[in-house]
Amino acid sequence: MSKRRQELKRKGWATFGTFAFCVPGEPGRISQEATESDQPRKVPAAELAARYDVLQSRVKPLRLVDRLEPSHALVNLAAQMIEDQRVKYIEWSRCTSRAQEINSVKEDHSLKMLQGGRQGSVRLVEPAARITAETRSDLQLMQALRHRGVAYELAALMTFEKHEELIDKLFLEYQREPLAGFHAVSVDQLQAADREVHVRMAELTRSGLVPGADGALPLDGPVTSVLASSQIQWMLMPRPKGSGSGHGGTGAEGNPEKPGKPPKKPPPKKTDPTKASDKDQQADPPGHPH
Repeated sequence: MSKRRQELKRKGWATFGTFAFCVPGEPGRISQEATESDQPRKVPAAELAARYDVLQSRVKPLRLVDRLEPSHALVNLAAQMIEDQRVKYIEWSRCTSRAQEINSVKEDHSLKMLQGGRQGSVRLVEPAARITAETRSDLQLMQALRHRGVAYELAALMTFEKHEELIDKLFLEYQREPLAGFHAVSVDQLQAADREVHVRMAELTRSGLVPGADGALPLDGPVTSVLASSQIQWMLMPRPKGSGSGHGGTGAEGNPEKPGKPPKKPPPKKTDPTKASDKDQQADPPGHPH
């Protein structure tokens, strides 16, 4: 019996706790794979401040403050990609600013939730504040995307300049004047193209997010290759009018009608007040002379 115990100890099965938290695989080892429920990796404050100062000095006179400074939560999401060694798309609504993060108010400070750790432990964590980035106007959308570009740089994922090339590509096609018979590029097309860029970058970095031999950040090379591909250019092409529902069309008389608006009613006929009809004469008999 003691011989078997010694064999189990050599393989890592030393306590009953090891048996309680055992998983399929090699005995004594806990899976290190991250799950979607795990909290993002937090960049140390000193390291984050040092990277921010380097970036700010490089992009002068652009000032990355107030509405242009990304939230720490966004930076942590970008840093988690480096930790997991895989690309993950960050929704536009999550590209929040540091000002929003500071001004966010938690509804219940005592509310906490249980989260399983990677080593089999369970801990109490505070739920993340529910703040979303405003993207209703073109300016707000550009600021939200710029938040992501700064966060990528601070997380050592992609340089700010390379992400600006992505923003320029999207907004150049978005603001291009369409030809006759075509719709302008929509915001939905921008978001679809932005997603596709990240999907293609993930395909090019299956082996991991490794910096280049020349010191380039992991996604600098892939984003340049993806932006030059025909798939992204095709997704940003103007759509012809009348190609589907919601894109407008022609009415029964051949006049173009705007989508969502009823056809125009004909103007009411004008009547001559001096010419009264027979009904008016019967309804209003002449008065008695005074």
